[in-house]
Amino acid sequence: MINKKIKVITVALLSFIFIVALAFTYSEISSLDENEKILEDIYSSQMETILFSVNQHSDDYVNSWANKIASTLNRFESHDSISYLYNALVNNNKSIKCVLTADTLNNLKFKEPKSYNLDFKEILKNNKVLIDRLVRYSQANYRKIEPVELKQKNGDLLLLFIAKDIANNEELCGIIINSEDFIYNIIADKILKINQGNLGSNFIIAVINGKNNTTIYPDTASKKLDVQTRKQLWLLPEYYLAMSFTGETVESLVQKRTYTNLIFIIILIILIFVGSYAAFKTIKKDIELAQIKSEFVANVSHELRTPLALITMFAETLEMGRVPSEVKKKEYYTIISQETNRLSKIVNKILNFSKMEAGKRTYSFDLIDINDVACEVFNTYKFHVRNKGFKFEIKVDDSLPLIKADKDAIGEAIINLIDNAVKYSEDEKEIKITTGTTDENIYLEVADKGIGISEENQKRIFDKFFRVTSNLVHNTKGTGLGLSLVKHIMEAHKGDVTVTSTLWKGSTFRLVFPIEN
Repeated sequence: MINKKIKVITVALLSFIFIVALAFTYSEISSLDENEKILEDIYSSQMETILFSVNQHSDDYVNSWANKIASTLNRFESHDSISYLYNALVNNNKSIKCVLTADTLNNLKFKEPKSYNLDFKEILKNNKVLIDRLVRYSQANYRKIEPVELKQKNGDLLLLFIAKDIANNEELCGIIINSEDFIYNIIADKILKINQGNLGSNFIIAVINGKNNTTIYPDTASKKLDVQTRKQLWLLPEYYLAMSFTGETVESLVQKRTYTNLIFIIILIILIFVGSYAAFKTIKKDIELAQIKSEFVANVSHELRTPLALITMFAETLEMGRVPSEVKKKEYYTIISQETNRLSKIVNKILNFSKMEAGKRTYSFDLIDINDVACEVFNTYKFHVRNKGFKFEIKVDDSLPLIKADKDAIGEAIINLIDNAVKYSEDEKEIKITTGTTDENIYLEVADKGIGISEENQKRIFDKFFRVTSNLVHNTKGTGLGLSLVKHIMEAHKGDVTVTSTLWKGSTFRLVFPIEN
């Protein structure tokens, strides 16, 4: 019955652990992709914000130049005045290489510096659609700036927009810049502030050339940037704003989190299993203890009932005068006396165990000779033991020193060992008490040639209520308290009790006492 209960509890517990662990593992693994996407979205959002900030900064600069050009056209008609102001704009801005103005009919009107060679008509011809779009924007009172690559000028870029002259005529205006100069003189300042800010502790913002994937800013020629994401610059179509992580990348962060979560899951599952195993062991022990207690009550009831029944039967027989002779009367009185003593032993054992469990058992320690205690027990029980067919001997070491102990408690421990030896012996009936010393201890042994104890059961025989499960043991009367009392007595004396046993060859119990310094 007890095994069936334990099996049911085991199956239920393991099923619960497996379902919980599986559900948690599935939940964590399923969330990894979602977390990775969230991280990527966060960094993408940061990148968009940074890109907008840099582009807006670039636009503000170019628009400030466009405003000066538009203001010049709108205020002056003199060619010299306009050329002078254009030239001043070029000289005051290192990023500008040339400023020019033309009508939309391919007529180049102003250009500063004049030394800048440019096939303007070819540019207008190739970008007619773009110029028409700029005109429409201007007619809608919106000035838009569009970049045009100058293929014949390596690295130079033409920024086109529409402005109105003093006669309110639409003029096509252009600002020629060197892309890398513009990056270093205009964009670099903004990027530097970003890299030096809070964001810079996580990643570096750089500008790369989209054609050859080389880094323009910052100067990282000595090391390859691990670019995670990049966005095109508005005014510089061939260049990209790139994000490179200074520490861990999104992938490494997600991977690290994956490993961390998996390790956490494994540890959690192990803890669940350990906790469940501990709970299982506790439940199993409680069930076994309940079963043992039930068997203990049954055994004690049987132990008490037998002597009481014999005492009652022989007392009633004597009382009714039905005993024919004095010999029989003496026999009946002897049986009554023996059963009374047996009953007293059972009651005393239970009372002592009860005191031990409640922590109320006290010991009276005096200097005693362990040989005297052993001999006293031997002399008291030799008739009783030999009467049961046993060869009962004692061999003491006369050189033993005195020990500090409770004489009655030690005697009780020896009696319990002798009682067990008597109970669990079959064909070869022999019990021997021996005393002696080792380098550090004094010992007393009770050896028998009984049924012995298996190695597995030797680990549990000192547990309270435990009795070896075999047919012989079940047929032998006992409470399962004797050896647990012996162990408690020895622990109170700062000693130990050990057993050496072989099945069907006998057992030797040794009480070990420390030698007083």
